[in-house]
Amino acid sequence: MLEDADAPDFSSHFTLTSGSAKGSQKAAPKLASTGKKQGKKQARDPPTQDGARKRPRGDGAATAEQRATRPKSDAGPLQPERGVLPGGSGSAARAAPRAAPRAASSDPPPPGKPELSWPFAADYNDHFETDFRAVQDILPVLQQLSKRLCKPLSELAVYDPFYCAGGVRAHYAALGITKFIHRNRDFYDDVKKGALPSYDILVTNPPYSGDHKERILEFCLRSGKPWCLLMPNYVATKAYFGQLQDAASTPPLQRPFFLTPHARYSYDHPEGTGHTESPFFSIWYVCLGAHTEGVYGSCRSRLDAAPAAGGAADQRQGGAPAGGGAAAWGVALARSVDALRQAKAVPTGKRLNPQQRKRLKQKMQPG
Repeated sequence: MLEDADAPDFSSHFTLTSGSAKGSQKAAPKLASTGKKQGKKQARDPPTQDGARKRPRGDGAATAEQRATRPKSDAGPLQPERGVLPGGSGSAARAAPRAAPRAASSDPPPPGKPELSWPFAADYNDHFETDFRAVQDILPVLQQLSKRLCKPLSELAVYDPFYCAGGVRAHYAALGITKFIHRNRDFYDDVKKGALPSYDILVTNPPYSGDHKERILEFCLRSGKPWCLLMPNYVATKAYFGQLQDAASTPPLQRPFFLTPHARYSYDHPEGTGHTESPFFSIWYVCLGAHTEGVYGSCRSRLDAAPAAGGAADQRQGGAPAGGGAAAWGVALARSVDALRQAKAVPTGKRLNPQQRKRLKQKMQPG
């Protein structure tokens, strides 16, 4: 399906730099414990007749035979954490590599709900379909790119590598983009095997958990192709955002610009569960290679020439308009991270601690 035999091999580049991996490594467990704690543990875990400690078969328990046969992950040095944060990520998800792929249930799905299965491990909190309004907001960028590539919008090959339930395809079709490549495949495996399709631009709302954001960003920067990523606004302030651009030798005029919506995007889970409002404020990161500066200029002219959008943006959501706006296009433009900060479109407070993030994740779960 539009396989590209000449697609470049990025598998050797798909390991994060040490600078980005540093922040994701877990602290080493404490090895020492007090005698008092040991005594309590022995009381809860009395020895058997042969003197061995009997371990309960709860979460995380495994027999020696099970541990010996447990498969080892072939992932890179940076292992994604399973469901670190509930993303408003749209098109797809993959959980930690150690998780087994979610197979289709033998029971028929409830009426009105799709039967979901994926050839990759999936995290519930990553599986939220992209908001139609988000696709509408990126449309002017795609229109400008198609003009510069001298092809009609209907012939622009848009590739979304992260699959959820396929609902985003209808959003693009409604806007006249019919050459939309969106397949229920393992994107990372396709990169490794050099099995990527031929495309004009990659547009996706990637999973937000683990190191997915860093991995897709690194891939896009090294691909040399146009891309648009819908990610949390805090990504722009992370050290790895600049480090990956430096590592890819991205020229200043080809570095991403940003589309900030005036209102927070919402997301729908294909199972009809969970919360539609993301705990993150998502913005578009846009990089179009040699066309970046030209498309940004056209988008800026469009916003400046249009009447100001009615109503003040909610600054708490990061949507403060910068330099005018248009009612028909409810976004603000920023050419740099500094411009995002000046517009108060990125968070300035500290990130939630692990306990707070865990509670936030539980809040997003159904029920």
